[in-house]
Amino acid sequence: MLAQALARLGVPADRVRTSTVTGAGGEGTLAVTELAPPATDMAEDAKPLVLLMHGIGDTSATFRHIAPKIADAGYTVVAHDLRGSGQTSTTFASYLPEEAAKDALAVAEAAVASTAEAVATDAPASTPDARAALNRKGVVLVGHSYSAASAVWAAAEAPEAVRGLVFLGPFVRDPNEGRGLSAGMKLMLRLLMSRPIGAGFWASYYSGTLHKHPELDRAELQRHTAEIRRMLDGPHLAALRATMFATKAACTARLPQVRAPSLTIIGGADPDYPSPAAEAAYITGALAHTGRAEQLLVDGVGHYPHFEQTQATADAILRFLGSLAVPTEAPAATA
Repeated sequence: MLAQALARLGVPADRVRTSTVTGAGGEGTLAVTELAPPATDMAEDAKPLVLLMHGIGDTSATFRHIAPKIADAGYTVVAHDLRGSGQTSTTFASYLPEEAAKDALAVAEAAVASTAEAVATDAPASTPDARAALNRKGVVLVGHSYSAASAVWAAAEAPEAVRGLVFLGPFVRDPNEGRGLSAGMKLMLRLLMSRPIGAGFWASYYSGTLHKHPELDRAELQRHTAEIRRMLDGPHLAALRATMFATKAACTARLPQVRAPSLTIIGGADPDYPSPAAEAAYITGALAHTGRAEQLLVDGVGHYPHFEQTQATADAILRFLGSLAVPTEAPAATA
């Protein structure tokens, strides 16, 4: 979905490549968009890949404004539609975030391979050579919302490859400070997220509740929301429900194993947390052992800092990426 959004924004077509990659377990394919840096950038080979992972009930098009800003700074940017989202298959048996993490690593490996030759449709799953190439190139994982938990799992699973983590409006643990939703809330959400009202309910919540900044482009947000609603009129709605109720416990348990430095960006008005500041403090505290766990609270912003305050979010991400240019010895992971 990102490729079409970039085309509407006038991004040159010769910088955009689309492909499909087989997801973990071989149960479906992932729709991938790769955005190359300007052709004049000769330092791109020395920079890590940047992989953008969107949250639930969304598509990779959510990164339509921030992806070019990162790419224009000399980074190859890759984004894929998550399981059951956008143009990716809805045939997966599991929508757990750790499975999405495996998908992300497969996408990153395929993207690194594409710098030498075009990615074949339905590129195969991970191989030792592909992982070794990713280890040499390095990847920074940018996880929004649900995908922040996937980024944690991937960083713990592939510490040689993951050079940094950026969390946007993140859930690295289950809602309600890790306790998860109550039985009553789950039942209510299952009803609200079912036909015939599910697509409309999510679209209203997405555009009306989760986006808070008073100066955001409401007309463009409505266009993007309309695309999401059309998507959810099909089999994607069931996939969204499965993703919504997927526990993040296995990913949370791997926080102590993460070695990569991190940047957490949270909107100060994000309604998904009782206290955005407290959630940011929890994440940076859980990753303090890495030696570098930074946070940025963006005033007046809801759950989508990359859209609501694109420039401020991009500036913070690029400062973080630039600081990773010189590798440092990562602290040992804790048990």
